[in-house]
Amino acid sequence: MARRLCMWAAVCCLGLTATGWSAEKKGVTMPDQITDQGHAMVLNGLGVRKAYGVVTVYVAGLYLEKASHDANDIIQSKEGKRLVLHFLMDVDQGRIRQAWSEGITKNCLGDCKGFAPEMKMLTDWMTNMRNGEEMGFALSADSVTVTVSGTVKGTIRKEGFPQQFVALFLGKTPPNKGLKDGLLGLEP
Repeated sequence: MARRLCMWAAVCCLGLTATGWSAEKKGVTMPDQITDQGHAMVLNGLGVRKAYGVVTVYVAGLYLEKASHDANDIIQSKEGKRLVLHFLMDVDQGRIRQAWSEGITKNCLGDCKGFAPEMKMLTDWMTNMRNGEEMGFALSADSVTVTVSGTVKGTIRKEGFPQQFVALFLGKTPPNKGLKDGLLGLEP
């Protein structure tokens, strides 16, 4: 009996250790912790971007210096963040550009016309994405560094732009509710 309890406890501990290393959604695995921009960050959550309510476009992972379930706190925070989009289907650059433009219009935090040059730069960096490729966004207090398919495209530096960028995903009108809830860590 004691031996069974020890074995059961060992199995449980191994399970807890394994879940502490990564998280998985739709077959996409992301580590629970990363170091980015010199900061230790934790995976806040994984969300799924769906088109037409049924087609899975990508799995997104949001890393924060401190985990939070509060969208407004995350948007307004000037701490480092990292957003990773892992595509699960091919998406044309025109559709990606359109999605960015629609997202800023629907989730504008203030005078979004003031971000027109930065949004143009962001959309100009977009390329056709293929199944398995990733986009990464490293956010600081006043900059967003964009990586597409392993290539750093550049850094957009403007006060307020990182907060507006995060609002595209966590604002009042996200691409879909499941994506927002997942990034906030509110979905299993």
